[in-house]
Amino acid sequence: GGGSGGGGGAGGGGGGDGAGVVVRLVSNVARTQESTPGFTARYGRRVFPYRLKNIMCFQECGDDTDVAFLSLVVAEFGPDCPEPNRSKAYVSYIDSVQLFHCAGCALRGAGCRPAAECSMPDRCKRERKELVRRVLMGYLDSVGRRGFECAYVWAMPPNDVHHDYVFHMRPSQQHCPTPQQLDAWYTKLLSVAQEEGVIAGFDSNARPE
Repeated sequence: GGGSGGGGGAGGGGGGDGAGVVVRLVSNVARTQESTPGFTARYGRRVFPYRLKNIMCFQECGDDTDVAFLSLVVAEFGPDCPEPNRSKAYVSYIDSVQLFHCAGCALRGAGCRPAAECSMPDRCKRERKELVRRVLMGYLDSVGRRGFECAYVWAMPPNDVHHDYVFHMRPSQQHCPTPQQLDAWYTKLLSVAQEEGVIAGFDSNARPE
């Protein structure tokens, strides 16, 4: 299918140091997916139009640069798409790197320089994880408000810090969760989303080890 780029952003709060957080839609492309041979043999050939989007989170620095630390790659199948994908959203990748720094950290804002070291690693990690949770919950709220019936989340962590998803490599000290840890993280996040009324409910097809 053809494509068209799109962009938009929403700003988040900073710590009073001008180092805000901005969420941007950096890619919005129209695509189509043809049914697989197995699907076609059973149900007939179908073409599924969708929009492939990349939503990224940036921390603004005092030197007029932005540092990307989170990416959501999503596929949205709208009401014009045939079943079973009609009005479904798929979160293909959620990738983040520990390049977010909280207020007071040596790497925050104007201190975003390669030679410096993170002076508050535990707090920076904790706040980055909370930002990831809130951005994903915000996306789930968005698709619900736009009429999507459900969303599927692919929950498979990278094999190690050198495995590519969206970002090329990660800081050596960044922890890579096991599939069980990641499934527990999503379960906690979706439980909070359900409690806050963002989603009606959720289920998991993860296999217990």
